[in-house]
Amino acid sequence: MSSKKLRRAIDYLEKGAVDPARHVLESVIQQEPNNAQAHYLLCGVALAKQDLRSACRHALDAASAQHGLDELGLDIVHVLIRLGECQAARSLLGQNDTDHFNSALPIARLASAYQLLHMHHDALKVISKAQAFIQLTPDQLYYSAIQMNFCGQIAESVKILASLADTGYGVGRAYLILARSYNPDDYPDFLGLLAKRLITMPPASEHAAAILFAQFHELHRLGRHQNAWRALCAANTIMHRLLGYDAAREQRIVTSLKTSFAELARVHRPAPVKASPVPIFIVGLPRSGTTLLERLLTNHSDVASAGELTDFGKQLRWAANRLGASLLDEPLIEAIAQIDCTALGQRYMQQASWHARNKGCFVDKQPANFWLLGLIRLALPQAKIIHLRRAPLDVCFSNYKAMFGDSYEYSYDLASLAAHYVHHCDLMNYWRRSLQGAFLDVDYEDLVRDTAGSMRRILDYCQLPLDPACLDATRNAAPVATLSSSQVRKPIHTQSIEEWQPYASELSGLRLAIEQARH
Repeated sequence: MSSKKLRRAIDYLEKGAVDPARHVLESVIQQEPNNAQAHYLLCGVALAKQDLRSACRHALDAASAQHGLDELGLDIVHVLIRLGECQAARSLLGQNDTDHFNSALPIARLASAYQLLHMHHDALKVISKAQAFIQLTPDQLYYSAIQMNFCGQIAESVKILASLADTGYGVGRAYLILARSYNPDDYPDFLGLLAKRLITMPPASEHAAAILFAQFHELHRLGRHQNAWRALCAANTIMHRLLGYDAAREQRIVTSLKTSFAELARVHRPAPVKASPVPIFIVGLPRSGTTLLERLLTNHSDVASAGELTDFGKQLRWAANRLGASLLDEPLIEAIAQIDCTALGQRYMQQASWHARNKGCFVDKQPANFWLLGLIRLALPQAKIIHLRRAPLDVCFSNYKAMFGDSYEYSYDLASLAAHYVHHCDLMNYWRRSLQGAFLDVDYEDLVRDTAGSMRRILDYCQLPLDPACLDATRNAAPVATLSSSQVRKPIHTQSIEEWQPYASELSGLRLAIEQARH
C-alpha cells in the first residue's frame, strides 16, 4: 500500500502539486513511521515551501530510518550536506560499502559526498577501490586526479591529467590544473597542445575560458607578457559574460548588513562560553594568503585543519529559517536581527567540531566568512578570528588571474574587482569599529618576509604555545582543496609580491579606481 502512495506523491511533486503530495506522504508516515523515502520526500516538500527547519527535521528522520547507501541513501546524504546536517551525513556514510556499486554514477556521488565534507582521502579511496571492479570513465579519472592534487600526490595527478590531455579530454579545467602543476620539461610544446584543445571547446564556454587561463599561466611563465595579457583578458571576458556582477546590489547588502547587525548587537545577551575545542576562523579576500596561514597554523600540535567550511553560513540560514543558495541575500539579512545567536553557535559547534579530531583548536578557513564576522563574534565568543590583508594590486591581480568557477563572480572584470575590493575594505572597517579588537589583522607581506615574527604574534593571539613546526608549511601533509594546493607545498617565498608589475600599464585603471574610492 505504501509503495502506491509513494508513487502517487511523486506524481504530485512532478506536477508541482506540493500540498496534495504532503498529505499523501503524511499518511504514509502515520502507517510507517520509519519509511525513509517518505521522510526524504517530505524534506523536498518543505524545501519547496521554503521551510528550512522542517526540511532539516525530515532529512534527519530519513537518515535515522535509512539503512545502507543504496540510491536513496546517497540522496539522503547529499540533502543532509546541503542543509548543513553534516554529523548525520557522516553517520550515514559510515555504512559505506562500495562492493555492490557496479556503475559510475553511485561511485561518483559517494566520492562527491566525501569531498563536500572535506574528507578528501576518503573520496580518493572510493575512486581507487572502484578501479578493482569497473573501468573508470574519463570524468572519474579527472575527479581522481583532482583528489590526488588536493592530497599532495601531485606527480600522480599530473600523470593522469597528461594522459587525459593526450586523448583530447573535453573538460577545460583539466588543462588549467595541468598548467599549474606540470613539469615544463615533460611538455615541451604545452602551448601547442592548448591551442589544439581550445579549437575543440565550445566557444564562449567555461571550458574555453579555462584553456585561456591555462594559456595565460604558460605565457606568463615564459615571460611573453603581451600575449599572456591578451589570453587573460579573453578568459575573463568569457566568465564575466557568463556570470555577471552587480556592484550596486553588493553595496546594498553591505549597507543592510551593517543595519541588521547593529540591531542584533543591541539585543544580544552573551551566553556561557564552551572552552574546547576552539574554532579559529581565517578570513579575507581570496588569494590573500589564507591558505598559507592555515598550513602554518595547523602544523601546531594542538590545531587541526577543517578546510574551507560552509558550516557557519548554513547554520546562520537555519537560525533565520531562510533557505538560499548564496552566503547572503536580502531575505536572510532582514531576518538577522531576530536570530538566536546562542543557538547559532551551538549548531555550528555540533556540526563542525568533529574536525578538531581531539585537538584543542580547529581552523575554519573560509575566506568569505569576512561577511559574517560580527555574527561569528556574537555566536562564538570563544572563537579566534584572523583577517589576512594583502596589497591591493597584488590581491586583485591574483584574483583576476585565477579561475574560481562561479564562486567569485566579481573577479572576472577589472571594474568589478575594484568595486568588490572597496566593499570588502568598507565592511572590514565597520567590523573593526563595531567589534573593538575582536579579531587580528595579519599582512601577507609580513607573513612571508618575517614568518617567525608573524607566527609568534598569531600564536600569542590564539593563546597557543610556540611550536617550531609552525614556521614550515612544507611539513603539513593535510589535504588542500584550493587553487593553492600545489603552491603552498613549496617553501615560503616572496615571489608573489608585485607579480602584477609586468602588467602595470594594463592595470593602471584598476589602481586608479581603488585609490579614488578609498579617498
